[in-house]
Amino acid sequence: MSTEIFPAGQIFYRSVFFYILLGCVLFFYSTGDSRVVGKNPRAGELGEMYDIIPNGNIFLTGMYLVDITSIIALPANWLQCMSLGCFHESKRARKYLYGIIGTIDLIIAFLLLSGVVMEEQFLPSTLSGCGDAVNWNNATDGRNYFVVANTTGSFPKTVSPAKICTSMLNMVIMAMVYIIFFSACATYNLSVFFSDLAGGEESSDMLLSAIDDAGCLGCLAFPCGTLVPFVLLFAYIYNHTMAPVRFVFRYAFRYLGHFSTSAIPLQPTLDKPRRHSCDQLPNKATCFICENQVCSECQEVVKIPQSEAHRHLVRCRAACSRCYYEDSCVFTLSRRSRRKRHHTIFDVEVMGGASNKQSDEIVCQECAAASATERERVLEKRDTDELQRLARLPLACFQCKAMLPEIGPRWWLDVGAGEGPHECSWKSHPRWITHS
Repeated sequence: MSTEIFPAGQIFYRSVFFYILLGCVLFFYSTGDSRVVGKNPRAGELGEMYDIIPNGNIFLTGMYLVDITSIIALPANWLQCMSLGCFHESKRARKYLYGIIGTIDLIIAFLLLSGVVMEEQFLPSTLSGCGDAVNWNNATDGRNYFVVANTTGSFPKTVSPAKICTSMLNMVIMAMVYIIFFSACATYNLSVFFSDLAGGEESSDMLLSAIDDAGCLGCLAFPCGTLVPFVLLFAYIYNHTMAPVRFVFRYAFRYLGHFSTSAIPLQPTLDKPRRHSCDQLPNKATCFICENQVCSECQEVVKIPQSEAHRHLVRCRAACSRCYYEDSCVFTLSRRSRRKRHHTIFDVEVMGGASNKQSDEIVCQECAAASATERERVLEKRDTDELQRLARLPLACFQCKAMLPEIGPRWWLDVGAGEGPHECSWKSHPRWITHS
């Protein structure tokens, strides 16, 4: 190979192994994603799971984008090599060609970066997040994606869900290295092109000669040798051809067997991801907070205090205007006593004691990991919505049993205070009902 084709030809020979490794990294990264997703990510083996896990569709789009970009990079590198070989004798044509190559490298780097960012919307941010992937059985947080992926048969039987997660994060790190490589190539090639436009031919010649003299920077020039395209072509054939060809390659190169994309079809098709976790286990229960189904291995018992809305839902009753004014709005002599409390809603001791009542409830792992304040907030909102929903249904007066009008005021009486029914002034009680 003549060094006239390359501004830093000798340096290219010293760094060709580096480019071969980077070319393999790009296709092996795509291979790792394809083993989980399948050749058609939109109809992958994991099916509906991408609609359930957090940012699942964005995660799937990221894998699809990186896979397509790696396939496009193969013919792009090949065409760049051929074009540089054809136009190397013309300096001006070669400089414009540097601009085109730099733009292509920049686009490839941008697409790879976009795919990695999309994948990071689901993947853990650190390798330590994959440590307990074997215990990720709750499908609501999406972490059992790796558990279900391990059942597809696309990975060796000795590989655990934690190792699958770790390998995917390692692939992301490798892809970031390739992004840096493409960005460096794009920076060099575009600098040659724009220096020619800004300062003329002499300026770009000075830049080329300066980089040639720098030695270590010369390896950033685009290598138009034939080894890199052949390596990429080999990786493409190995991972994307028919099953017989993959069979031959697998037994001819055993040390590359774990990069195969062949997949064993699932015995039944995955209808729901919980089919491989909670749905097959007995003694299922319902989470007290999120109301999702949880199996005996995933559930936990947590002490949960009674919400304010739940107490009013149990103790307060609706009354008609007549019963309210005849009974609850009239104070007897004993109730007029200044020492007699008739509104416990404002009594800190009474209501404070009621709010401390706790009960042991079954919850899922996600709700158990939440803070007590977050659990109380969810329960308060759920019970308040339920209370307001029931208040708008056809109700009868709890005393005279007469149906209350569909439109009009609602008198809410606290019947659980032990002092007789009296009006409850809680702000979340709907005071006036309109057509719902």
